[in-house]
Amino acid sequence: MSTSPSAPALAAAAAAAAANSSSTPTSTAPTGSLEIDPDDALTFSIQNNGSKCVMSLRNNGTGNGHMAFKVKTTQPRRYLVRPNQGLIGPSSTEDVTILLVDKDRLALLKDYEQIGPASLEGCKDKFLVQCAPATEDFVKDYASYSGREKTDALTAMWGSSGTRGTVVSNKKLQVRHVVGAPDSAGGRAPAMSAPDRVRSELSAVPSAGGAGTNEQINNEMASLRKKYDELVAFSVNLTAERDVLNNTLEQTKRDLNRETAARMSAEQTGPDGTRRGYVSSKNKGDANKAGNKKFSVMQLVAAVLLFFIIGRLSVPSAQECIPVVKDEPAPPAPPDQEL
Repeated sequence: MSTSPSAPALAAAAAAAAANSSSTPTSTAPTGSLEIDPDDALTFSIQNNGSKCVMSLRNNGTGNGHMAFKVKTTQPRRYLVRPNQGLIGPSSTEDVTILLVDKDRLALLKDYEQIGPASLEGCKDKFLVQCAPATEDFVKDYASYSGREKTDALTAMWGSSGTRGTVVSNKKLQVRHVVGAPDSAGGRAPAMSAPDRVRSELSAVPSAGGAGTNEQINNEMASLRKKYDELVAFSVNLTAERDVLNNTLEQTKRDLNRETAARMSAEQTGPDGTRRGYVSSKNKGDANKAGNKKFSVMQLVAAVLLFFIIGRLSVPSAQECIPVVKDEPAPPAPPDQEL
């Protein structure tokens, strides 16, 4: 007689299988994906001021499948990425503007003028686009955030993606630097700048006395509102570039000060390792000892001379040294010699 497993045993087995499957992240393609344009390489023209490239990210998912994205680069000081992370709704597109810093652009252009096209070959700069599906709870919380809170929420989500078993897809993009229009190298041409777009849209707005309907006016107002947001984003990009240039200038000043101090120290240092114009404490002590020794010898010589003179003065002359003999009476004669 065969026995079948009980219901609690089946439930425990199912729970264990679900836990194992959820705790083991895979590197396969995620449930939703982003369409990246361009999908091969990003092209920057080094001949034009404000060289930039626009990368479009499109979420082809349906329903409520939001996708979070993040853009990284191997040269964060050379490129400004705005926005570098965000959340894209289903069937929506997000444009990411990547700006080449003008200082590096001029350096690349100088190398091109000196070496030629070979200086632009073999560029090792790369970009990495990461995307991952966002949960419904995160999407609801993200919609209630504003400004800095959204950035912090996305940063926290990417930081915990490895522990939560979130499947993250990666796409690497090469970088090409060209002279001339990016279209000639197969890249995507940069979009029109925000001020030019605003001017073109303002010229197309119907006048108040025209025959435009309220709906058309509302549409134009919405378009102008969108262009205003683009203008604000453009000003943010300029501010970020200014900050990078200020940091670079400060670093250059510090390097120059260190180099100047090292050069002055080298010029003031003598062959024996002491600084010119200064006497080391050891040399000064030796000089003091030599002076003291010299002074003691001079005192000894003076003392010897003084004692010699005093001795000469105290010794009597030759005449004073002759002994004086006094006259003494003659001894009496013996008795037999008396007359």
